[in-house]
Amino acid sequence: MNDLTTNNFDSILSLIQSTKDRIIKTVNTEIIDLYWQIGKEVSEKAKDGGWGKSVVEELSNQIAANFGNLRGFSPQNIWRMKQFYETYKDSQILSTLLREISWSNNLLVMSRTVMFLIFSIYRNRIMNHHYKKQLF
Repeated sequence: MNDLTTNNFDSILSLIQSTKDRIIKTVNTEIIDLYWQIGKEVSEKAKDGGWGKSVVEELSNQIAANFGNLRGFSPQNIWRMKQFYETYKDSQILSTLLREISWSNNLLVMSRTVMFLIFSIYRNRIMNHHYKKQLF
């Protein structure tokens, strides 16, 4: 009887799991979009309005005061939101695709992108220096 009952529930359990997965994806996309918008605003205000460390700390404090124990809005994470926006703002394709992955994976992508760029610059400088030495 137990196997018969379990088999009868499989389709409903599958529906619940499928809906749960879609909800998580939707929430993640909304969070990434929120972080993008915050990053954009902080970037523009840092450039135009002189926002700096103390202003971002105050913003973090205001978020905590208004939304209680809402996580993800430390000063460091707000600066990461700014970096996220500035890193991908000129690439419509990437900025769209990156909204499909989690924030922690976005941070990993950004850190590896930055490390790759640093490595590429360093490698090019070494190669240019090496070739110049060989020419003279």
